[in-house]
Amino acid sequence: VGGPADPIAPSIIIPPKNTSVVVGTFEVTLECVANARPLIKLSILWRKNGVQIHRGLRNFGRHLTISGPVVSDSGYYECEASLRSSSAPSVSAGAFLHVLEHPQFVKEPDRHITAEMEKVVDIPCQARGVPQPDIVWYKDALPISPAKTPRYRVLVGGSLQINGLLPDDTGMFQCFARNLA
Repeated sequence: VGGPADPIAPSIIIPPKNTSVVVGTFEVTLECVANARPLIKLSILWRKNGVQIHRGLRNFGRHLTISGPVVSDSGYYECEASLRSSSAPSVSAGAFLHVLEHPQFVKEPDRHITAEMEKVVDIPCQARGVPQPDIVWYKDALPISPAKTPRYRVLVGGSLQINGLLPDDTGMFQCFARNLA
């Protein structure tokens, strides 16, 4: 069976976990706990999308800490455990880091919109964020359902288009942007 001095190939005991954080979070830490013998020869390295990382490593590579994560920090992070100067195969495990961003409006509706009856009017609303926000429209504090009001159509960018303007279309229109962040 092998004695206490015989080498043991590396194994990952606690792999990194898929993690989601929001921009503005102080820091995020991915963990990778490995075992091997002799422990002093155990080496853990990290890669993001296949490129080796040198910054943010702590506790002999068991922790990778990203301070002030931003959207560009999103990606696939992989830890690889190997036994230096050994023929034992290395092992790796990975997880996805998703850095989310709250919706921010790029275009908002004007405070007052005047248009002619029976014409087409577009009310602008556009938001960005990670993931891309969904836009929901309200008229007089009630959700707009294009299925119930076919003259109302939410365009690809998020703007609301009203076809064949009628007196009943007078009111307060609001757009809301939401995502998982």
